[in-house]
Amino acid sequence: FEQILSPSLYPDPEVCLTGIELNAMDDVLDPTIDPWLELQTPGEHNRRNARLAVRLAAAHLETRTGQPVDATTLETLARSLSDFAGLPHRLECVGEVRGVRCFNDSKSTTPEATRLAVASFEDASRVHLIAGGYDKGSDLSGIRALAPSLAGLHAIGATGPALLAPGATLDHTLDRAVEAAFAAARPGDVLLLSPGCASWDQFANYEARGDAFRRLVEARR
Repeated sequence: FEQILSPSLYPDPEVCLTGIELNAMDDVLDPTIDPWLELQTPGEHNRRNARLAVRLAAAHLETRTGQPVDATTLETLARSLSDFAGLPHRLECVGEVRGVRCFNDSKSTTPEATRLAVASFEDASRVHLIAGGYDKGSDLSGIRALAPSLAGLHAIGATGPALLAPGATLDHTLDRAVEAAFAAARPGDVLLLSPGCASWDQFANYEARGDAFRRLVEARR
């Protein structure tokens, strides 16, 4: 958005959009924006956020210029998001290795977040999920129930044994899980780190866990 929201429009760098409330959904505008969105970060919730961001930027332009935003500008705003890989550790695309797309969702520290991450992909049977970590007493049955529908569930950390079900394997550590997942994956599959648990059993924090995953992926390029 930075190139589109030109500084020349805003002589005061502190100026911001105030006094405007946007609904989460716009039944007229959102279907127009959606075909122009080509996002690296998967999931309908991320598409919804992107549509809202485009509408917010458009409202900002209209407020500052006093002119309605035309379809060409809306398209430019929407397409400008195509090179955004996502925030670190939040369904972040960290690259593709031999046709396998790899996503770092280390910020996922609850089972609900893991289920949402898996649901972000069209075909769960092509997803190799790495999950598990520090045991903070969460109900992990929701992650365990995913195992039969996945290409594989690679369980790690202190909660690894609690995730075992048909389709799951206990790999204990992140590096072993990545190795096993790549050994089983084929082009078009997804490798997803979405632990659903805290990181403190094997890592200082979720950032360290995500950074380790990124390094393991990069080492296989």
